[in-house]
Amino acid sequence: MKPQSAYGQTAIVLAGFGFPADINRPAPFLREIFSDPVSSPLSSLGVLTRPAAWLISIFAEQRARGRYRSISGMRTSRQIVLDIAERLQERLKETGRGDHVVFPASRYGEPSLRSALVGIAEAGIRDVIVLPLFPHRSIAATGSIEAEVRRICMRPPCYDLRVRFADSWYESSDFVMAWVDAIREALRSFPISTRDRVHLLCSAHSVPTSHITDMRDRYREEVEESAGLINDSLGRILPMSVGYQSAPVWGNWIGPSLEDELTLLGMKGKRDCLIAPIGFVYDNVETWCDIDMDILPFAEKYKIERLKRVAPPSGSPRMIDALLAAIR
Repeated sequence: MKPQSAYGQTAIVLAGFGFPADINRPAPFLREIFSDPVSSPLSSLGVLTRPAAWLISIFAEQRARGRYRSISGMRTSRQIVLDIAERLQERLKETGRGDHVVFPASRYGEPSLRSALVGIAEAGIRDVIVLPLFPHRSIAATGSIEAEVRRICMRPPCYDLRVRFADSWYESSDFVMAWVDAIREALRSFPISTRDRVHLLCSAHSVPTSHITDMRDRYREEVEESAGLINDSLGRILPMSVGYQSAPVWGNWIGPSLEDELTLLGMKGKRDCLIAPIGFVYDNVETWCDIDMDILPFAEKYKIERLKRVAPPSGSPRMIDALLAAIR
């Protein structure tokens, strides 16, 4: 999305998580994630971080390959981010901000943050707003993006970019109502007689416990506040709780896990449950695989009769307006 004239323009770097360049060989992608100096729990190993990340990525590659292949028939996360970027660009023009140019980028994978920032600098744009596609601020996601952007901007041609970072945007009324609309639509798949008894289970990606206890990360507070805002806007018509998902099998990660929360709900006699992955703006491996493949088919294990998931409202005009509000 290279601009014709850079004078007076502002670049919006829409930063997502990323997707392997080659789904048949995801080890380099995994290695980049595991060796992240900011977000990876392995960073505490110091000089051993990269060797440990290399080993883990080798062992994890086979399982990851199967999971990425399983979603190859779906639109990849990369394509969804490109679609969001196009819709945001259109909305900026509609609201008189044609001088804002959207550049999609990935923390891991392609297009990379570096390629986006270099392209911006070479186009002659100097003002940059980095907008993470994560509504809740965390060291693991937004903190990692900010650190990588600062590292890139220490060297030419990016050293004179004027960069600002968008903060958490989960409190936006448009973000809240985008999820309210999606939840209301998903409730239609339950029998009318049980809809007022459906348990709403809000989920978000787990993060290392050390980020919360040692680094004072407010991520858990923001996720739970976000779930409360969504439930308030629903009129508190449903019982609601929060669970955390997609934690690796190694290390200490915040909970309760989605699986533990579902087990507890089953023990309490809940028979209808709707999972709303409010920590995600768009569908990705964590929703398609970690929920749809690993949890939904096994509702009987949790003693739950009807277990369904809400699709993140990435295509909702309200979600695009929430991104617009974050830019403002």
